[in-house]
Amino acid sequence: MLAHFQERVEQLARMTVLTDVADLPGLVALQEQATSLASELDEGNATEVAELARQIGKLAEGIVLRTLPDVDAAFQEIGKVIDRLQASAPPSGDAASNPVPDAPSTTTDMELVSSWISSCDG
Repeated sequence: MLAHFQERVEQLARMTVLTDVADLPGLVALQEQATSLASELDEGNATEVAELARQIGKLAEGIVLRTLPDVDAAFQEIGKVIDRLQASAPPSGDAASNPVPDAPSTTTDMELVSSWISSCDG
């Protein structure tokens, strides 16, 4: 399955923030990244999430080719689709969904922290 799903989605989000409707090379790169992500998600049977990535690619392509009636609205829609993609659960098999067995606990021992702070006061 696709490794680093969240990182790839965050990359799409960063690309969108750094791009506008007049930045054709940026939009082409965004389209390529979204299409690549969609293909990888399809291979992992995450078709609903892949469709979101594919939608981003189609919108970016439509902006570049000026086939959409309102490119500004289409660009805003890319942002909305990325938000939905970010909110979607990582596909099964992603590292975030498979915790490491016997991993150390992330709970904080407040008594230990308190005694350490006390010892630092000198």
